[in-house]
Amino acid sequence: MKKKAKQPEMKQDIKNFQELIAIMEKSDDFKQVDFGNVSAIKLYYYQSLINTDKLHTNLLPYCQQLTIHAIEELENVLPFDDTEITADLAVIEEKILAGFIAVHLQNDTTNILLIPAKFETDRDVAPPEIEFSVIGPKVAFIEDLQTNINLIRKRVKLPQLHVKKLKVGENHQNNDRHYVY
Repeated sequence: MKKKAKQPEMKQDIKNFQELIAIMEKSDDFKQVDFGNVSAIKLYYYQSLINTDKLHTNLLPYCQQLTIHAIEELENVLPFDDTEITADLAVIEEKILAGFIAVHLQNDTTNILLIPAKFETDRDVAPPEIEFSVIGPKVAFIEDLQTNINLIRKRVKLPQLHVKKLKVGENHQNNDRHYVY
C-alpha cells in the first residue's frame, strides 16, 4: 500500500491588509497605484485579472479629481455596481483574486472598497474539438500573454502564485518572457 504524500498547506496566516499586499506584490502582474497628497488613495489589483478600460475610464478620473475623506464617499460617486466595503481579509483576498480592484484610503486603516473590474476572456478551458484521443490536461496557452496569465490565475486563486517578467535578448521586439511559480 502506497503512503499518500502530505500536501503542503497553501494558505498562510495573514494577519492584516499590509501582509496580504506584501505577499501579492511579489508578483510582477500585481500593481499598486497611488493618488492624492502623500498617497491618500491607493489602488491594488492584478493587471492580468482586470479590464484596464474600466480602470482608466471609470475609476482613475474620479481618483485624480476628487478630495475624498471617507471610503463611503468614493463608493457613492463611482459608476460601478456591486461594490463592497469590507475589513474581512478573506473577502479582500478572494475578490482581488477574482478581478476586483481594492481601494484603500490612508486615513481609513480598516475598510477596503472592492470594485468589480473583471477581465473576461473570449475562451474558457474546454475539451478539444479536433483531437479526441488526447489524454491528460486539455489546457493550451495559445493566446496573448495577458489571456494566458488570466487563465492560470482563474484556475489557481492563490496570492502566493507569482508571475515574474524576464527580458531575454536585445534584437527582438517581443523579448519579454514570464515564468509562473
